[in-house]
Amino acid sequence: MALNSSLVMLGHFCGLALMVTTWNEYMKYVLPVASHHDFAGSTKFLTFLNIIVQVIYFFLATSVDLLKMCSSKGNQTVSKLKRWNDYFLASIAFPYTMIVCISFWIVYAIDRELIYPARLDEFIPYYINHLMHTTVAITGVDFFISNHSYPSRKNGLFFSICTGLAYLGWISYIRSVVGYWPYKFMDILDVPSYIAFVIVIIILLCAFYVLGERLHEEPKKSRKKVQ
Repeated sequence: MALNSSLVMLGHFCGLALMVTTWNEYMKYVLPVASHHDFAGSTKFLTFLNIIVQVIYFFLATSVDLLKMCSSKGNQTVSKLKRWNDYFLASIAFPYTMIVCISFWIVYAIDRELIYPARLDEFIPYYINHLMHTTVAITGVDFFISNHSYPSRKNGLFFSICTGLAYLGWISYIRSVVGYWPYKFMDILDVPSYIAFVIVIIILLCAFYVLGERLHEEPKKSRKKVQ
């Protein structure tokens, strides 16, 4: 169920603090060994981009909470910012943090050398791996502490898929420049395998979008049953 405004703001602030901590730890430990001197630096990694996305989401969510407390009820600017951030949560923040978590740990379980080589353990503390690829899923908890205005599935999924295709286009361009993919496991893919990989990613993205919808609706159903 949704909590009162003070607890919601506390939850969002804790999420922001966790994401900022993740960002700081990334910059301290990961950046020096993540080929940041290569073309595109860390911007070629979805993990890095996802951390930025989560910081933005929780920063905006916390800002909305503060503005609600300081402004009059029904303030249009606050309402528009809240709707925009809810759209951002639905189409980008939640589905992509799930893509990062699930896809990373699946490949890691199959062969960690393809995505996070064992040699990195010498330079990057193990807990940072979980900050980057596990605790970022805390975004999903937000569905249970605050209310959201979800966009239509057509609009939300369209923006979500376009964002994914833009990222694939970005790393494809990087490959054309440097001669290899940002992710080692992609180097073993031939054209049919690459097409299958893209299709699987889009299916997962759609599945996580629908999961977000369900998580958005479930607290509402629970409150109706109580009433």
